[in-house]
This record gives sequence, structure tokens and C-alpha cells, in this order.
Amino acid sequence: MLMIGRRGEPQVRAVLALAPRADSETVVRRLSDEAVAHAPRSAGLDRLPGKVRLCAVNHRPGRVG
Repeated sequence: MLMIGRRGEPQVRAVLALAPRADSETVVRRLSDEAVAHAPRSAGLDRLPGKVRLCAVNHRPGRVG
């Protein structure tokens, strides 16, 4: 997570790379419940708007041999 913006108008941006078998619903819920919920308190703010981008990552093929 990264805090950006002006002093009076901070925002949060996060980019998450999801593993091929990751459950996106669980990832988003944990991000919301843990990191996003903690960020405003950590910064001493009542609210902290933000954007999250989820990216699927292809796995490399395994070796056969």
C-alpha cells in the first residue's frame, strides 16, 4: 500500500498480484478488514479514500522429468 496525494487530501493505492489459485474474494476481504481498516487509524485520519488494483499472475509451467 502506498499513501499518495496532498497533505490535506491523502489517498491510498495498492496493487495486488494474485497467484493462479488464489481466492480473490478472500484476498479482497482480508485487505479490507486488515490493511485498509488500519490505514486511516495509523495516519490519524477519520477516512482515507483509495484504489486497489488486482492482477492475476500466470504461473510458470512445472518441469516434467
